[in-house]
Amino acid sequence: MNPTIIAAIIGVLGVFIGAVLKEVLPGSLVVQWFSRTPKNHNLIGDWKSSWGPLPDGPLAYHEVLTIHRQRGVNISGTASRDEQPEKKWQVEGRYDGMFLQMYYYPSGNSRNVDFLDYGCYFLKRKADGSFEGFSTGFGPFDEESSKEGITTDYHVLKRK
Repeated sequence: MNPTIIAAIIGVLGVFIGAVLKEVLPGSLVVQWFSRTPKNHNLIGDWKSSWGPLPDGPLAYHEVLTIHRQRGVNISGTASRDEQPEKKWQVEGRYDGMFLQMYYYPSGNSRNVDFLDYGCYFLKRKADGSFEGFSTGFGPFDEESSKEGITTDYHVLKRK
């Protein structure tokens, strides 16, 4: 058989096997080997997210943060507030087993797509599985005010 044909067949088989392994392994071996995220600390689900003024509250504002996907250290989800049902935020970030870093922005699935409210969270896992830290962002100061700007808050995240 021609060496060029043999090389082409080997190449095609390699691509096929690689594609199959990429789909099979991320949920098992690859994620466990290369991720610092503990296997038993899955963030997927609903979380009660609360925040208030620095340094430690009171926690006057609330939202529901739903983590839809966690693969390795990468997470993604959405956030919504009962007080602002027309708004929905997209949340993306990383969790390495200790620190949860996320950023948020208006979701394309929001009923109101024109609002400005962008920011990030930096939270540390506590022994009870909840998170505590800080959030900062650009947006309205609160629901009642038309003033907007940069805010920095004390932030707590607990499983619902």
